[in-house]
Amino acid sequence: TGELQSEGIFVEGVRTGEWKFYHKNGSTAAVGNFTEGRKLGDWQYFYEDGSLSSEGFERNDQKDGFWKLYYETGELKGEGTYKEGSGDYQEFYPSGRLKIAGQLLNARNDGKWMYYYEDGNLEGEANFRRGEGSYTGYYPDGTLKTKGYIRDDKKIGEWKLYDEDGKLAGFYKPIYEEDPPVYKTSETIGEDSERVKYEKPEYRFRNRNIRYFTPTINEYKGVILALNPLTTFIGSMPFSLEYYSQERLGYELQYVLIRDPFFKPNSSIDLNENYKRGFGIKFRQKFYHREGSFGIPYFAHELSYTSINHKANVMDSTGVNVINRTIGAKEDRFDYGITVGTRWVRNSGSGGYTLDVYLGVGIGYRGYNKNYGTNSDYDTIFNDVNQHKTSVPLLFGINFGFMVPKRETTSR
Repeated sequence: TGELQSEGIFVEGVRTGEWKFYHKNGSTAAVGNFTEGRKLGDWQYFYEDGSLSSEGFERNDQKDGFWKLYYETGELKGEGTYKEGSGDYQEFYPSGRLKIAGQLLNARNDGKWMYYYEDGNLEGEANFRRGEGSYTGYYPDGTLKTKGYIRDDKKIGEWKLYDEDGKLAGFYKPIYEEDPPVYKTSETIGEDSERVKYEKPEYRFRNRNIRYFTPTINEYKGVILALNPLTTFIGSMPFSLEYYSQERLGYELQYVLIRDPFFKPNSSIDLNENYKRGFGIKFRQKFYHREGSFGIPYFAHELSYTSINHKANVMDSTGVNVINRTIGAKEDRFDYGITVGTRWVRNSGSGGYTLDVYLGVGIGYRGYNKNYGTNSDYDTIFNDVNQHKTSVPLLFGINFGFMVPKRETTSR
């Protein structure tokens, strides 16, 4: 019908480099790279409305590594870890509760698969071999509901339907007209049996829990160790430890060593030159969003305490003898801040090297106390030190870290 279907480069008759595929409405359906005519690299798939459907790495046209699937509304729909199309798969309800669990072999269902209601009760089970298998479904109370056959995620042939008392109620054949299936009753049991009634499922209200505080099945939970030695050139060195819940929450404790100049001993600093020695402690709560093209964006708030000794080496000639001594002023700050940032990580679901960048602003209280008497000459040395009781710090940071890899698990 003339709509653009795909675009890319052919080299000697095979797809090479980045290719894009489109839905009939013109929105992007998929984007990724080909090498020698086969998919190789990161691929993304999209719904017709433009929202992300799934993403991960492909090798030789098969899923390879960690994959994530999404609902059109953005919630995590499923995830799996594959080796060239084979591996464990889990699917979830929008609330994060487990819906389906099973294994794939060469991209087809294999072995035992389990299906669950949102409340955790067993909805059905199937035994697959090369994508085909028999399925048995249950009512929420565990009594038999349906029996039939599945091939490549579609119901085929004639299915049996049972009443809640266990009696055979009838048969139906799923007839697929593009998707979803249309069910038509082909036969009922008994001459006087009433027509089988199909009731609409009870409407489920959307879970109103805040997503940041609602754990999802099989999410990564672990620690991130981070620092930034480059900041020693501006007089500080941050060390941080963060407890991270995948794309939801982060609780970070940060210690900042303050030395300006950093590598110069106190005794080597010139007379009447202001230098700083101190530390800072921050506790930050982060609210992570879904991973995107620019990492895992987040917003955060923090509480911090900063203690800085502003010092200077001076020549004291007030007494009989001329001596060198150190004077100083103590600065104590208590701040509350708001930040926005993003975290890049090698694999948000299993770990690896990570980079955290954030920017924000804070407000708080500053205490300032001198350890010397009235002396205008000494005061001049510390003129550049902010002595106002209201503290309004600019919050900015870049931390390099490592997310401890997720421990591999197996399912039976």
